[in-house]
Amino acid sequence: MIRIILVDDQKTVRESLKTSLELTPDFQVVCTASDGHTAIKQVEILMPDVVLIDLEMPHLDGVKTTQIICQRFVNVKVIVLSMHDRDEYVAKALQAGATGYLLKNTPAQELKEAILFVHRGYSQIGPGLLSKAISLIPESENISKSESTIVKTNKSQLQRIDLGASLANGRRAELLNNNQKPHSQKFYWTIWLLGNIFIWTASLLYLQFKQPTYTSKWAIALPGSSLSTSIDLPEVGQASSESESPYSNSDFADPRENYKYLVETDEILETSASKIKIPSKEFGKPKVEIPTNTTLIELQIKGDTPRLAQAKALALQSTLEENLDRLRQDESGSQSQNLDKNLEETRQKLETARQKLVDFQAKTGLSSGEQPNILVNNIEQLRRQSSEITAQKQKVTARSNQLLSNLGLSTQEAADALVLNSDPEFQEYLSNYSQVSTELIKLKAKYLSNHPLVVAQQAEKDDIQAELYRRGESLLDRQITEVTLKTLNINSNNSSGAQRASLFQELISWQAEEKGLENQATELNRQITFLETKLATQTRDGSELQKLQRELQLSEAVFSSTATRGDLNKPQTSAAYPPISIISRPSLAKEPTSPNQKYVFLGSLFSSLLLTTGLLSLWWRDRRFYAPLFWENNSNHNNHKSLSNSNNIIQEILKK
Repeated sequence: MIRIILVDDQKTVRESLKTSLELTPDFQVVCTASDGHTAIKQVEILMPDVVLIDLEMPHLDGVKTTQIICQRFVNVKVIVLSMHDRDEYVAKALQAGATGYLLKNTPAQELKEAILFVHRGYSQIGPGLLSKAISLIPESENISKSESTIVKTNKSQLQRIDLGASLANGRRAELLNNNQKPHSQKFYWTIWLLGNIFIWTASLLYLQFKQPTYTSKWAIALPGSSLSTSIDLPEVGQASSESESPYSNSDFADPRENYKYLVETDEILETSASKIKIPSKEFGKPKVEIPTNTTLIELQIKGDTPRLAQAKALALQSTLEENLDRLRQDESGSQSQNLDKNLEETRQKLETARQKLVDFQAKTGLSSGEQPNILVNNIEQLRRQSSEITAQKQKVTARSNQLLSNLGLSTQEAADALVLNSDPEFQEYLSNYSQVSTELIKLKAKYLSNHPLVVAQQAEKDDIQAELYRRGESLLDRQITEVTLKTLNINSNNSSGAQRASLFQELISWQAEEKGLENQATELNRQITFLETKLATQTRDGSELQKLQRELQLSEAVFSSTATRGDLNKPQTSAAYPPISIISRPSLAKEPTSPNQKYVFLGSLFSSLLLTTGLLSLWWRDRRFYAPLFWENNSNHNNHKSLSNSNNIIQEILKK
């Protein structure tokens, strides 16, 4: 287990690296740090194997942190993971003691391999970076002759070897680790020879010992026509029945697929085998093909002899037709049951719709949809009458107002006069008051005012006048005086009084007529309001009545259509299981169909060519790829230690 510490000031980078590295079972991220001081403390506590560190960090940068870790903890390997590829960054990191320098865009697999190699003690520098670092090494006299030779050797090697690319190639790395040696040419010749011997020997043995079989073929067809029947029911609806061709609609499955499945069922195969008295296991399964753009079904079945194959075919065809007849009968019975069920359901719906209509008519008293129209006509007639009466009333009112103006009375005074004039008791008091007043005038003309007759007559006049005032006040509900009586003087004996009384009589007549017209208009308006309310109710009920009538008509149409369609559909079952016609009867084979020497030889030849091609491809791969890598692996294995030591010497030189 390699224990790792991640040091980077960006949290997202730390979390991403941690997630990627922990997917490898051999790696364990023991800690993460965001700055150099924290990293040094964690290294001192946890003592990891490898530290991945960024160069740019706050407080204490990556170069200084790397230098401190390498000086204090010599067993801890440091790999700089930076986004900078400039020469001075690489040189500073190596001078600080870093064992590896990689860029942040290094693929995850290459990063993991670099960690493994650093843990084993090798230096790991990203592609193209070590050459930059070496180019910064000055040609100094302080470098020994051996060190100079090593540096030159590394420079020449780095120009032709891309160490990072070699680590990215998984197959190459595997070959280098396993030290795999390519196979020899003799090995491939041996495999080729043994393979061909096996292929051709198996083919010849198959031809020698395979028992011949014979095939009987025949073909059947399904009809392509359609049958339809339609009946119009006057004032009810239309009933139709249609038996379409099984190929008329591409959205539905081809019924030939159903027949194919039916032919291959165990039930039909066992029945067919029992007809020719052979075990069902020996009967075998037929081969069924459905040619496109046709109505055909092609069938084949094999047998040990031509007669047996033909007998199997005849038995299978007979069993298929018998099962189709049985299925058609079952389908017919099922359709009849469904039709009877549908007919009963539609009958129940019809009865329900009819009962709803009857109950609604009994509840609302609305028997037809014409009643609201009749009510509308009556309302219009009443409105015309109301308009005429209103016009008459306006004429009478105008005449009454004219009379009031002639009499010099207000409307209220005229109304009071009419009230007083219409009261018999008040009129009686008024008549007595007029007679007593006349007698008093006559007595005063003969006698003095203190004469007993005059006094008695005056007292009688006062009594009658008091009663007259009392009755008038009770009628008008206010106090009246003699001035009021004179103003409301309706009856008078003089000519002007007679004329005024005549005008009052005419006024009374007009106002009575006005009152009568007003009462008529009120009654007409009351009737109109009543009829409008009734019309609103009938309109709402009329809509419901029409809805119920439509439902009843629809139920009647559906019931009639269902009953008619049931009678038409009873004899039609070909839509589910179309009838079949035999195009060609089962044939009697003249030659065996297997084994076919032509196909056997072609198969053997193809297998031999395939084996030869595969072995040639493997041989070419070994010669072009594995052989060079093998020799390179041997050479690199001997020189790897010296190359690692030379990299360490380069680091020492950079430190100097």
